[in-house]
Amino acid sequence: MIISDQQLSAFLDSELPEDEMQLIREQLLIDDELATRLADLAQVDEWVSAHACEIDRHPVPEKITALLQDTAVENKVVSMSAWGKLQSRVSQHAALAAGIALCFGIGIGQLSQSDTAGLSAELSPDIAKALSRLTSGEPLVLANQQRLQPTLSFRNMQGQYCRQFSLQSDGIQSDSVACLGNGRWQVK
Repeated sequence: MIISDQQLSAFLDSELPEDEMQLIREQLLIDDELATRLADLAQVDEWVSAHACEIDRHPVPEKITALLQDTAVENKVVSMSAWGKLQSRVSQHAALAAGIALCFGIGIGQLSQSDTAGLSAELSPDIAKALSRLTSGEPLVLANQQRLQPTLSFRNMQGQYCRQFSLQSDGIQSDSVACLGNGRWQVK
């Protein structure tokens, strides 16, 4: 069965009917590639939200606000030709598509990096214990002041339980997947 990225995005947002949600859950149990695609989309969602929040935190500079107020007072309205209106609409959609492609490209680039921020193949006891007991989305500050947050849980083709998680320290975030094999969590 082929599941599109649009269906996976709708699955992440709980926007599908329950029968389709269940079908995707069942496919995630047996298809590692699908679970990886879902993890990638979940991470891109998280990054876009984080960056949007960061943009919202910065006020608009006073010079730009003043420029906008001056423009509103002058009220210089120029009507556009039909061709100009069409070009404006097309360029808006092209800019939106380019922005989405850029965000997606950055997300995929981040995911393709194999940097695990100092994680060895076998996880520290603190991280391993947290992965065994935390629910997805539940953050925890570790003894060394690192912030751990599991984001996705699944089973791989070998039947091992796996967790995708984020680890933040000193403003640097590392995203990894660890699987439980022979009673030990190991980074994949």
